[in-house]
Amino acid sequence: MNQILSQEEVDALLNGIKSGDVTTESTVKDNGYSDGCQPFDFIKNNRRMKGSFPAVDMVHEVFCRKLRTTISSLFGKIIENISLRDSRILKYKDFLRSIQLPASFHVIRMNPLRGLGLIVLDSKLAFSFIDCLLGGRGDSTFTVEDREFTTIEQSLIKKLNVNITADLQKSWVSVYPLKIEEVSTETNPQFVSICFPSDMVMVTSIDVDILGALDICVPMSILEPLRGKFSKNLSGMKTDVDVNWRKMMLNQLVKTKLDLKVELGEVKITGKQLISLRQGDVIFLKNGPSDEFPIFIEGKQKLRGTPGSMKGNKAIQVMNDINTRRLGNGRKSKRK
Repeated sequence: MNQILSQEEVDALLNGIKSGDVTTESTVKDNGYSDGCQPFDFIKNNRRMKGSFPAVDMVHEVFCRKLRTTISSLFGKIIENISLRDSRILKYKDFLRSIQLPASFHVIRMNPLRGLGLIVLDSKLAFSFIDCLLGGRGDSTFTVEDREFTTIEQSLIKKLNVNITADLQKSWVSVYPLKIEEVSTETNPQFVSICFPSDMVMVTSIDVDILGALDICVPMSILEPLRGKFSKNLSGMKTDVDVNWRKMMLNQLVKTKLDLKVELGEVKITGKQLISLRQGDVIFLKNGPSDEFPIFIEGKQKLRGTPGSMKGNKAIQVMNDINTRRLGNGRKSKRK
């Protein structure tokens, strides 16, 4: 069969396409994919992981609370909003590309784990700290120039990172005791090599109020020995205590007024005896002067004690709690 079209057939086909009488297949978009299709890279691994490793999230939440106190002390003012933005797993080279320069790169060692980690302070946080340390307010606007930090600026920023690494080390205690120390400081990402460019790293981004942000980058290879720790039940993990909240709560508790009553005794009588009671009649109780009386706090029996007097007032000496365990020292409480 002859598959070659004649000139007349070619002209008729072109005219049909131009006029719309001849239908054609769906055109391919400029991006190289047909309509409704989206590209997917099976090799690239860049996913958010918050909630995937509860232990890691717990470490970073504790770290944010500790860092809030440290940053407030260094800046000389209260920094309220220090929060975990997200945690994600991606290739190390992709992480370096996402960093906006200038930035301060601090290589850290996490003993006894084998390998190096990285703490990155963005320029806004670094310059805010420098401005505050040199007498400024720390929140003034400034222009981030495309330059490296000077020697003096690097020395000042290193002071900030020393406190950050100390808080990070304390935050890891609940999962695994690490000794975190700074190895070197760089301003050029090309000189920062903690792993191969194609290796996967875990990156945690933390926002420090309006002052800037910092990133903690740890290769997944050095976290491999702790994988079992990450997936364990965290019900028994110790969490950090907010000292300011604790003081405020204790202050409110000691000022709370409570209703305290002492039951001197009880007796059961009939209705006929109750009606026949007259002024001067004596009701005999079951308890005697040497017996212990129940002490009620807010309507619930909590303590027991013996009656007495204190500075001309009727009082009761606390002797036992409701479980009959003897207190260390007898204490007296005024009777209401």
